[in-house]
Amino acid sequence: MHPRAVRAACGLAVAVAMLMGMAPPAAADGTGDAWNTVDRIGAEATSPGGTADAVNGSRRSGPAPACTYEALSPAEDDIANHLAANGWGDAPKGNGPGRWLRKVCGADATSPGTATVIWAPQRTNPRVLAEQALKDAELPVPSVVTSPPPDQPLVVNLPTWLSVDPAVWAPVNVSAAAGGVTVTATAVPDRVVWDLGNSDRVVCDGPGTRYDPNLPAAEQHPACSYTYPQPGSYQITATVEWRVTWQAVGAPGGGDLGAARRSTSVPVRVVEIQAVNRPPQQGG
Repeated sequence: MHPRAVRAACGLAVAVAMLMGMAPPAAADGTGDAWNTVDRIGAEATSPGGTADAVNGSRRSGPAPACTYEALSPAEDDIANHLAANGWGDAPKGNGPGRWLRKVCGADATSPGTATVIWAPQRTNPRVLAEQALKDAELPVPSVVTSPPPDQPLVVNLPTWLSVDPAVWAPVNVSAAAGGVTVTATAVPDRVVWDLGNSDRVVCDGPGTRYDPNLPAAEQHPACSYTYPQPGSYQITATVEWRVTWQAVGAPGGGDLGAARRSTSVPVRVVEIQAVNRPPQQGG
């Protein structure tokens, strides 16, 4: 064999040996890097940047995992990348984000087991992706509508009509995609919580109704209202609560994301109407 070919072969053998014969695998004992779930046993690979996604191992009845996985060091990553780039390794490198792992199978106290290097694509957590989509969603901020309007005095012991712009009362959908997974978060307006600025609160199931000056008062009834018992200056805050659900395509997952909230506040002044009784005038 040509000396250069011999040197190349020796270098390849050394590189492969470095990748396959490093530190022993972790045991799946429920601590450290190991994980153990009801339906599968394996080891979770970690790196200096943080904990990686769990890689499924095969289920078995014994106390040790069939296979464990550990992240390669930066130097080992360079070797694995070089081997893959030159077609010398058995594990091709994927096109998307991911990392190299050392897979060790059949290792126990009497045997080091067998080791291979594999490329593990980066996994996407669908719920985290849905939560990020919700953060980016432009849920509308409600506008406060009262009758009398906020720029006019409200009156003690008379109902103040409360409502928000009905345009906000519609579902909002937002989607996000990563790693072959697409999630859609859907926010549906559920209720309005009114803080009246005096420790009282009113909860209304819808946006409320507006007073229409073109209709007779007897034909109108507020869907949401509050009567101030005392005069003073207050701040009314309307908070629309949205119920958020999500679903995923490309990965299992879906369900409830809880509530999202958007609020608006306006100052108001509440006054008393004074009446003066005068006795009728006598004579002429």
